This record gives sequence, structure tokens and C-alpha cells, in this order.
Amino acid sequence: MATTEFDDLEELPKWDVALESLINEEYKKIERPLAIKDFQRLATEYTIRFDDIMATLAQLCLHEKWSFEGTGPNGNSVGMEIIDDLFPYGRLEERVARKFSVLWSPRD
Repeated sequence: MATTEFDDLEELPKWDVALESLINEEYKKIERPLAIKDFQRLATEYTIRFDDIMATLAQLCLHEKWSFEGTGPNGNSVGMEIIDDLFPYGRLEERVARKFSVLWSPRD
């Protein structure tokens, strides 16, 4: 069977690679895990929709390129098990995210 240019589409990232590069650079620059306020600052600084940054971050987490950890409103540790709550429909639910003290970092 002959291959076509569309065969490579399955290998394309499911996230915005420019935004991935931006948040990776920010992580390297500040040398600590990133918080929601860091992503909000980047969105303002670069005139990017905060939602787009967080949608990219959700995909990076789902594809195990980034991870997050923190504590919930009751002080309980949270991790990837809450990703569906944080990102319904692939977008960060800010109202829910504010309830969690979450830090984000790339996986090694």
C-alpha cells in the first residue's frame, strides 16, 4: 500500500508546539514549577489566550510530557487523577483550578 502525506498526521502533536516551547522556556528561566499565575502572566505578556495555554498544557499532561501536583481545598494531595475535573472539554475550568494549589512541571 502506498503512503501518502496524510499518513504522518497521526504522528503530529495534539497540542500547540509554539506554546509548548514557550512554557518549557519559562520553566527553564524561572527554575521552579509553574503555577496558574505564571501562565496568566505569560498570556498577558505575549497576548495569548490563557485558555489556549492551558489547553496545550492539558494535552501535554495527557501525553505524559508534563505533570502536576498539589493540594486540594481540604489539604489532600492531588495529581493526575483530577485532570478530568480541571480540564472538562479540554479547557481549564478556572473556577475549579482556583480550589487547588497546583504546580506544573515537565516530566524528566
